[in-house]
Amino acid sequence: ATRNRARQVVARIARQIRRPESDVARTAVDLARPISQEPRNQVLYYLIAEGIADLEKATGYRARVRQRTLRALRRHGEAVYLGSVLLLTVSFCLVATGLAWDRGIREPLLLALLAGLASFPLSELAIQTLHSLLISTFPPELLPKLDHQAGIPEESATLIVVPMMLSNPAVVRREVEKLEIRYLANRQDHLYFSLFSDFIDAPQRTTPLDAEVLGAARDGIAELNRKYGGDRFLLFHRSRVWSATQQCWIGRERKRGKLEDLNAFLTEGHSEILLEGRLQQHVRYVISLDADTQLPPGTALSMLETISHPLNRVEIDP
Repeated sequence: ATRNRARQVVARIARQIRRPESDVARTAVDLARPISQEPRNQVLYYLIAEGIADLEKATGYRARVRQRTLRALRRHGEAVYLGSVLLLTVSFCLVATGLAWDRGIREPLLLALLAGLASFPLSELAIQTLHSLLISTFPPELLPKLDHQAGIPEESATLIVVPMMLSNPAVVRREVEKLEIRYLANRQDHLYFSLFSDFIDAPQRTTPLDAEVLGAARDGIAELNRKYGGDRFLLFHRSRVWSATQQCWIGRERKRGKLEDLNAFLTEGHSEILLEGRLQQHVRYVISLDADTQLPPGTALSMLETISHPLNRVEIDP
């Protein structure tokens, strides 16, 4: 799909400027070749991303008015969106004020109060109206993807993590089984599968059931590693901490806290949260799933192909 989208752009430009498609493609390559910084060193940057303006200028292509308008709106997306919401809300409030005026309410202070109260529900109406307009105006675009069908590269090693609660041994066995199913549907190298568990809330730091449920989780992950070989499966776990707001012992910040602790472990490696299994290589990406979320065949690979493409990589603003 990514290659086809690029070919369509090349064909469209070549058709208008009446030159061979190979000339347009070569121009895109020449624009990317001398640049070392991503994503401007990617040919696709000049075909489907911001660099297309440079390609059009180099080839003498003149974009249609609709194309130029859509690009301008996307470049100033935040201002256009917020300004449109504000304009629609004010317009709806003026209509509401006009209706109140027709009903005989003429006092300025009362009209202002009614307009202010009406602005809350009318702002929701403005947002819904704008969203409907955006969906009909802007055509959807597929994100570009890399082709990893031959295998996930080592530098894109990915960890799939499922946060869960150790409520009882039956729940633990069920979660281990679901993790195995996710693995069987996505059997690629450099793809790891893990559970990240918390004990259930308790009035004290430890309970008599803790050792049993944690042991069941460790045994389940160890059995999966024995069954399929290697250290493909992992168990992360952390102890309870006291919560002053909940007035009990809980997993810190619950699910969000788990992901924060996991991120700290993967980037700094100082935590003791890994209880079972061994992480053999540096993890670049993490896919977090809810306990009731499936991972159909090829889904992990498709997500990884998308997020690892140079045009989709996160850039930190210094």
